[in-house]
Amino acid sequence: GICAFAFGGHALFPSLQVNVEKPGGFARSLFVSYMALVPVYIVFAYTVFGNFADLVQPNVLATFGAGIAQDIVRIAVSLHLLFHFVIVLNPVSQLFDYAMSVAPGLHLRRAVVRTFQMLIAGWITLAVPHSDFLCVARLVGASTVTALTFSLPSLLILLLTAKRVTSVDRRSSRSSSRSSTSGSDAENDAPRR
Repeated sequence: GICAFAFGGHALFPSLQVNVEKPGGFARSLFVSYMALVPVYIVFAYTVFGNFADLVQPNVLATFGAGIAQDIVRIAVSLHLLFHFVIVLNPVSQLFDYAMSVAPGLHLRRAVVRTFQMLIAGWITLAVPHSDFLCVARLVGASTVTALTFSLPSLLILLLTAKRVTSVDRRSSRSSSRSSTSGSDAENDAPRR
């Protein structure tokens, strides 16, 4: 579950692709991003775990002593989580907007719905004890992230493709039946000898 939790952002890709200015270039930008990030991740992982192997604690910040480095990392992680939260919550917010018939744009009703969402998210955050967060991350990773990232995208693309193929088959069978019907009508209308 905890490994799947790390891939939680992948479920956002369809929503991000729909919302960008040029959706056709999304695959290319994704490829370039991964090609830039994978070497950084690999080098970072090998360097840190190679040097600190047995000293690394579940909370990586606790591994390092207090000081300016830890403060910089805390600020960087906080900024990352703030921006990540806004991006991750966007599809959920759009779903709530659609369900509550909230029109796009800036207006009071949308602000109230989004504020209510933030209050719910804040309540959930405060309701989960800090000591149990790892259990919650494992639960979310093993359930929703697994479904949204690995299972449902493949299943849904198969269903969409099957519907598309079925509709094409229906159209082609209709057109072939029309042509065969019109052909038999032409034979019936021809004078008999």
